[in-house]
Amino acid sequence: YKKRLPFLQQSREGYYSFVNENFRFIFLNGNEISTYISNNKAAIKLANDYIDTLKTKGGINAVEWNGGISVRQLDWLKSQLDEASGKNEKVFILCHFPVVPDNVHNLLNYKDVLTILEKYRNIIAWFNGHNHSGNYGNFNMIHFVTFKGMVETESGNSFSVVEVYKNKLWIRGAGREKSQILAY
Repeated sequence: YKKRLPFLQQSREGYYSFVNENFRFIFLNGNEISTYISNNKAAIKLANDYIDTLKTKGGINAVEWNGGISVRQLDWLKSQLDEASGKNEKVFILCHFPVVPDNVHNLLNYKDVLTILEKYRNIIAWFNGHNHSGNYGNFNMIHFVTFKGMVETESGNSFSVVEVYKNKLWIRGAGREKSQILAY
């Protein structure tokens, strides 16, 4: 049924951003390169190429249910981060897939993403799902929060509300998701 889902997006590519006050929210399309959700033959081939390369290098994330981000989208991400940096904006990045910590669920090309992110000091957090157990990591003073899923639970729920303050994030968890305060 995935192919029949009515995705409501701000852009045809599936990635976009918006600014609210002094905060830039960047939404990435981690399924752009995918064997699992894409109908695009070139994207499927590229995903298979990534997976084959990762397997030869022993990459734990070399699985067909992970996705990747194109060079075009990575260039767009860099331009968004440059613009946000020039305007002294704080940044939140949202993507279905994690990139930190190293995990079987990470984007196929998460190392390319990290090479970009490490150059910026204005990124507060990367929020994602995909790893239904949840996770947390910190890289370059950026919080990487993987929110728990509820798909493997018979009756449990899992969601959060993130409150943003001038020097901290308050993640108010419900159900399986724990509450936490993250300073920035």
